[in-house]
Amino acid sequence: LEMELVNALIGAGIGVVLLLLLFLTCWDTVEPIQYGLKYSSINKSVRRDYIYEGGRYWVGWFNSFVAFPRTYVNIEFSDSPAANSKPLETRTNDGLSLKLYIAFQYKLMKDKLPELYTMYNIYYESTFIKIAREVLLQEAGTHEAAKYWEQRTQIGDLMRVALNKHLQDTYAYCTGLQLLQIDLPVSYEQKIVQTQVEMQNKTIRQYEQQATLIRSQTAVNVSMAQFNITQINAQAQANSTIIKQRAKASAVNNTITTESDIYKEVSQKLGLTPDEVVLYLYYNLLHNQEGSHLLFGVKNALVNLPMSNATRAQKF
Repeated sequence: LEMELVNALIGAGIGVVLLLLLFLTCWDTVEPIQYGLKYSSINKSVRRDYIYEGGRYWVGWFNSFVAFPRTYVNIEFSDSPAANSKPLETRTNDGLSLKLYIAFQYKLMKDKLPELYTMYNIYYESTFIKIAREVLLQEAGTHEAAKYWEQRTQIGDLMRVALNKHLQDTYAYCTGLQLLQIDLPVSYEQKIVQTQVEMQNKTIRQYEQQATLIRSQTAVNVSMAQFNITQINAQAQANSTIIKQRAKASAVNNTITTESDIYKEVSQKLGLTPDEVVLYLYYNLLHNQEGSHLLFGVKNALVNLPMSNATRAQKF
């Protein structure tokens, strides 16, 4: 009896473990950077009416997720070990050999993931690479070699537009494209470089001529400014002289007017005639002279004037 109980317990434990394992297999996870389609291992198909985003979901027995990238995916044509394919080789529109190193980015259309899976299963990227190779080679051959130097950005934009148009037919967008490297024949590249150098030298000469012209114009402007300054200073000096002379004349006129008024008032108060006033001014002038002497009321006087050293020297 005890043996039968032990066997029963062991069988129950195994059953619980199996149920637990079956329960755990009913869950699946979609990474945050992925979309997921629910896939049935029984009927070999995906659920088309719902697209799962990042998280953990109950999917039931014999079901799992088919994951698709939610982010931008890079495809590269180059010699890099991480590249998806080798560089693209073709000829330009004018017949020169051309090797292109190109990278582009695509993003899947979320609402078209069931159609993408139906058409390509999970091997869609190899189809994208094949489409990109054909489209890019066709577009690259329509441009002349010189345009790859002169209009590199524009050519890259044209390639992106053409590739995006074709990728949309396979449920994806081309979100960006870069021309990483452009290889043309060495002899042609040397000519292009020489041409570019000559163009740069021409541009430098033009700038030098502009600089010389600017310096000449600056010198003329400085000369004109100095001339204007000289004229302004001369005019200011002339105006200053005129103002000073007018001030002096006004002062003299005021002095004469004042003295005239004073002499007129004196003559009126003292009862002097005009001749007597003139005589008074004469005597007053003599009196104000340095070293002068005025003798009044003396007739036939002999005056002995001292002789200065300068006068004595002139006499001898």
